[in-house]
Amino acid sequence: MDRLELDPAAGKYTGAFDPAVDSPSSIVIHCAAALTGRDPIDMEPLYTVLDPDHLDELLSSDHTSVEVQTEFTYEGFVMAVTNVGSITIRAADDARKSR
Repeated sequence: MDRLELDPAAGKYTGAFDPAVDSPSSIVIHCAAALTGRDPIDMEPLYTVLDPDHLDELLSSDHTSVEVQTEFTYEGFVMAVTNVGSITIRAADDARKSR
């Protein structure tokens, strides 16, 4: 993934990645690291939130006949990731306010 785009009006970041090249779990970790300014080694392991292997399997590029999205909170952000290579991220506090 090249970069995250900020949509200030919506209060969210969006990005795209190639699911045939990058695993969704690695994209989540790298996005969280970029937004927090922390080294991934110093962050909470993703497996404390969900099983990274299951995330990668659920969103594998083998399942392209229908779009699949999953959403979860990691490192203070709500991460919405799809099998077609999109990620949307907003601060967990902002997500609660918009409900």
